[in-house]
Amino acid sequence: MSLEAIWPSWQLILRACLVLFVSGIARFLVKLFQVRRKFQRMQRDGMPMPPHHPLFGHLQIVGGIMSKLPGDVHGHVLPHQIELMYPKLGPIFYVDTWPFGPSILAVASPEGAYQITQVHSLPKFPALRDYMRSATVGNDLVTTEGKEWKT
Repeated sequence: MSLEAIWPSWQLILRACLVLFVSGIARFLVKLFQVRRKFQRMQRDGMPMPPHHPLFGHLQIVGGIMSKLPGDVHGHVLPHQIELMYPKLGPIFYVDTWPFGPSILAVASPEGAYQITQVHSLPKFPALRDYMRSATVGNDLVTTEGKEWKT
């Protein structure tokens, strides 16, 4: 079989790969636009958050904070560090880390934790429930919701 005989099939495969690549980039850009626009609206509506960049979201702030901390520090220190940088944010604020993570409602104080667990019991993050299910079969204090959690 000569190269000329199989070249048309390779052209088809290359074109298909190019179409998949371009459509993946297009989906990424559309999602980027949607997430950033959502946070721009939230900021315009007065939702508490650090200064939000239309292209990078809060990634520059998060990167700057994490670069100053030890390499093995857990990401749970991030809300406290953001609160130290922007003390007027309050105990609860939003952080946009897409595409590296989901949108975050950060709680940086005991008062804020009281608000979202006692005053208004907000639902837990679904991935947390999935993670804990393998060890606890869904019967644990970490993922229990509402009235059952409080009693």
